[in-house]
Amino acid sequence: MQQKETNAHRKALENERLVNRCLHEVISNDNFEQGINEILKLTASHLSADRAYAGVYQDDGGIVFHCQWLAEGIKSLACIEDERFRMQFRIWHPVFEKGGLVKIPDIPASEYADVLSEPACKTLMCSPIKLHGKLHGVFGV
Repeated sequence: MQQKETNAHRKALENERLVNRCLHEVISNDNFEQGINEILKLTASHLSADRAYAGVYQDDGGIVFHCQWLAEGIKSLACIEDERFRMQFRIWHPVFEKGGLVKIPDIPASEYADVLSEPACKTLMCSPIKLHGKLHGVFGV
């Protein structure tokens, strides 16, 4: 039991350090886009992910991926031609609207295997980006 508590405290401390590094980037970087890209890189590194991204919802419900950090050899989400991929974010819109997360720990074994095959993701986790209670986009790894 004590080992579990120690691991939980260690993980909480690591997460707090990540948040502090991200906040430092926001405050200290004069170039907003560079700051966001550094935050994406820090987050992906922290989670051992090969990509991190911020997508912005358009008025028609579509999504555009403005900022991405990609490990070497990873295809940009902006290059995905299968419209079902972007459509999936429209389908998830109500989940994000309510502040929910989308977590898919094993995409190849999930109902999303076909739709998410082109970006070659193994896992997916997205959270809403809200401002003044309004959904503007998603942050994902």
